[in-house]
Amino acid sequence: GTSMQTEIKSINITTTKSDKSLTGAVLNSAFFLSAILVLIILSGCATTQTAQLPPIPSGPDGRVETGKFVWIDLLTENTQDAAIFCKGLFGWQVKTWSGDKTYLIFSHNGKPIAGMTAVRAQDGKAPESLWLLSMSVADVDRSVAVVTQNGGKLLEGPVDDAGRGRMALVSDSGGAPLILLRARGGDPVDEDANMGAWFWTDLFTRDAKAAEAFYKPLAGFQAKPHDAGEGHRYLVLKQNGKARAGLVELQWDDLDDNWLPYVVVEDVKSTISKARELGGNVILEKDDVALLVDPTGSVFGVQSQR
Repeated sequence: GTSMQTEIKSINITTTKSDKSLTGAVLNSAFFLSAILVLIILSGCATTQTAQLPPIPSGPDGRVETGKFVWIDLLTENTQDAAIFCKGLFGWQVKTWSGDKTYLIFSHNGKPIAGMTAVRAQDGKAPESLWLLSMSVADVDRSVAVVTQNGGKLLEGPVDDAGRGRMALVSDSGGAPLILLRARGGDPVDEDANMGAWFWTDLFTRDAKAAEAFYKPLAGFQAKPHDAGEGHRYLVLKQNGKARAGLVELQWDDLDDNWLPYVVVEDVKSTISKARELGGNVILEKDDVALLVDPTGSVFGVQSQR
């Protein structure tokens, strides 16, 4: 629910071959997604109207803004370690939701900002964690049709949840997963991001042109080029004049297309140091932006506003 009007400082990624291989491998592993992993988010909703998930924070007028990223869920095999990491790094509070003891809520300054639920590694694979984003749409069923007509896939749903609303898990034309959500109470209002809160999201993709063509009919995004340095392509996705997200094009064979959320911090270097103390690590660092991985394998970005 944070404003996307924040000044954009895209990553000018320059890496050595070894750096690139490491980064691609980490991102690929951490972002790997199968529909089975997220069934816990959507399970049981199709046949019951009991609240499976808490509602997202909503504005006073119930307004829906298509293309706005309105919620984030962390799917991880180790909720305890993830909670300790986020509390230590950002000062987030975490509590179990009263409606379902397997679902936890992260709050920042008393405001809910993310959810967390436990998943299990599949078929003996290494534990997998990822931040799964929910994008607002006015009509989930129509949006699912747009997804499938433009090279995307319906992975699960659509389903109704008495608490959160109607939603479907899809993947875009490049394979990046996201949830399409028609929130029951409407979307959060735009506001400036506070330190330690979400404030931006990028789609890391191997084909920015294809991604642009996919999201334009789905969310009404207009893509505007943004200077990311020589040899790099970065597009800002705008909806009704508001910047909502970015497209980062990376030609790495071992990088899966995925959405990456960012938290705004006072200082990137000190945040990296703290993350390492808490068992995390840095994947990429460039000026006032960095990509981090937590002890459970989930990847996210941090950026300072200096």
